[in-house]
Amino acid sequence: GLKKIQFQKHMARMLMLKNLVPVHGRIEEIGCLRADCFHARAFGSIASTLEKAKAHLLPGGTVILPRGGTESAVDVQGFLLLRDIPYTLPSSDRLSRVFLYRMTKDAAENEGP
Repeated sequence: GLKKIQFQKHMARMLMLKNLVPVHGRIEEIGCLRADCFHARAFGSIASTLEKAKAHLLPGGTVILPRGGTESAVDVQGFLLLRDIPYTLPSSDRLSRVFLYRMTKDAAENEGP
């Protein structure tokens, strides 16, 4: 919770990301964020995460989803898979992945304000 938010604020200062606003809370309880980027880790299935992100993204917004190495990308209506990035951390030989999805303009129009 709080430690993650403090870390995100610290990184925003270090990287001079003036528009980064860390949000702590349950996605179902947060009002529409109108964000151009959404990141969720250990949240739920890819499909359910993308469906929940839809209400918070601007048209064309990007979703960043870190996952385990054995997980595969899925097709979700209203989203386009941009990249599937496999990686391993230097301290581990365990494969992980990051999926980048973009919300389509059609999905944004169907979601409404």
